[in-house]
Amino acid sequence: MSSPISTRRLCSLSTPELFVLCSLRLILQAIREGREIDAHCREGFEIARLSMAHAQHLAAAARIMDTAAGRPLDMRGTRCAEVGQDEELVLQVLLLLQHENEFGARRVLWKVLPPAAARIVISHLDAVALGMVRAGLLLPQFPYALRPCPAEALAARRLGAPADPALAETFWLN
Repeated sequence: MSSPISTRRLCSLSTPELFVLCSLRLILQAIREGREIDAHCREGFEIARLSMAHAQHLAAAARIMDTAAGRPLDMRGTRCAEVGQDEELVLQVLLLLQHENEFGARRVLWKVLPPAAARIVISHLDAVALGMVRAGLLLPQFPYALRPCPAEALAARRLGAPADPALAETFWLN
């Protein structure tokens, strides 16, 4: 998968990004080994003020992505110091969902998944993104190229509304 984002290392991630990435890796490891989510992952969700329901949503999204992608996902092991391209993709989707941009999140997932699978994954990741926002775990916009949503800007022009800086609060990804 080609991406404009170069490979990042774990040490460059913010706390919310690191939480998502470590949780995702622990969950995927448990799924691939056919066992339940372990105590470290549960404890991390409790410390982050998220419920096990959020962990189950992340696990369901990971399971569907792993199955429906049609190729091995670039999701690294728990000891790897670099961020995989598909892990970056999950971070992008969560960021977009935190900004209530479901269409942009779908566009990102369509790079990897069929549309039907993307819809299901979005429903699970949306629950995680909402829980993260409520817990104050906001993902940073860097390094993603976020821009105002063109549909909203177009609608404002058609209605004759002046350029509104509030429209810049809605984001989408190329």
